[in-house]
Amino acid sequence: MDSGTIFVPTNAAFEKFCEKKGLSREQMLTRENLADILSYHVIPSSAMSSEEVMSREELETLSAGKVLTTREVREANVSKADVSCGGVTVHVVDEVLTPVFSVPADMQSPQDILALSTDPTKPSGWAPEVLNGRVAMLGFVVALYGEITTGHGIAQQFGENFGEVLHTAFVWTLASFAPALSSNEGYTSNPKTMKDSRTWNFVFKGSPIPEFVQPVFTAEVEELNGRAAMVGCTALFLVELFKGSALF
Repeated sequence: MDSGTIFVPTNAAFEKFCEKKGLSREQMLTRENLADILSYHVIPSSAMSSEEVMSREELETLSAGKVLTTREVREANVSKADVSCGGVTVHVVDEVLTPVFSVPADMQSPQDILALSTDPTKPSGWAPEVLNGRVAMLGFVVALYGEITTGHGIAQQFGENFGEVLHTAFVWTLASFAPALSSNEGYTSNPKTMKDSRTWNFVFKGSPIPEFVQPVFTAEVEELNGRAAMVGCTALFLVELFKGSALF
């Protein structure tokens, strides 16, 4: 090409990428979509300086019309910019840039996801509180509805529908983990990282849903509602235990 811009990962970046994705160098070089990944580093427009690159929000690439965002470039860290090479501008980056759905996911282990820790240097996994909060929100609403319609307290409802409760909790938990198994960029299902996910932005690009939903239904709001539901379920059980009957 006579003009254009190329982002060139360092050798260390390729080694780090292969190690992170669990791929050998040979496996990486024989991937069917290797050309798509490499062409994702090439901007066909006139050679652009690093300042011009960062002044744009999105950059069209040679990878089947896929768009590279400046956020990805920023995260990849341009360690050497504006190297002129035969009419092409080269920017050296410290990460391999990949289109969404193009490489294996960065899967977290169950131990990382479910970890409980009081050590600030070893943070807890995202799952325990999120899952408990979601099950508690569902349980609290169902328990109140059951009390109003049947007159049975939360403990009695739990005993009468033990199998259904376990089944529902299992399905709810599985659904919460499902996104981690559906993304090739390693989305971890952690609601606090969802809006920063390239897959999320790619799938919902042009959709009014994120603009309408994200400011209202945030991970922080869910966390607050989950904690309130856990307190509500506990309080409902204790009140009915001392009262000796259903609250309603």
